[in-house]
Amino acid sequence: MQKLVRFGLAMLSITMLFACTSMNGHYTKNARIWQGKQANTLLTTFGKPDKTLQENGNTIYVYETINDPVVEPSYSPEIGINRRGGPVVIPPANGSRRGLITFSCTRGFVVNGKGLIIKTFERGAGC
Repeated sequence: MQKLVRFGLAMLSITMLFACTSMNGHYTKNARIWQGKQANTLLTTFGKPDKTLQENGNTIYVYETINDPVVEPSYSPEIGINRRGGPVVIPPANGSRRGLITFSCTRGFVVNGKGLIIKTFERGAGC
């Protein structure tokens, strides 16, 4: 019975992780459609950026997000998703809770002197 509960929790965790991965891919596709668009429209849509940088005559609008912390389950083995979106088995840590996992993501939009978005990028495990 205990194995069945562990298996069910593992499958639920995997399903939730894949759901997050799908949304992140959705954002990436949507971020790309901003290339060639006006930066004013971006600012109206997403609001004030967390940071604004200047580089080579371009302005970079940076938006940072931090997902709510997730408690890693204490059962073993743990299954996660690597940075490329594939499954990975995580060895147990002395059979105890491993702690909280927090995922962050930095998204940037590079804007040229004419106010057009010329490039987008994402960095972080929460993207």
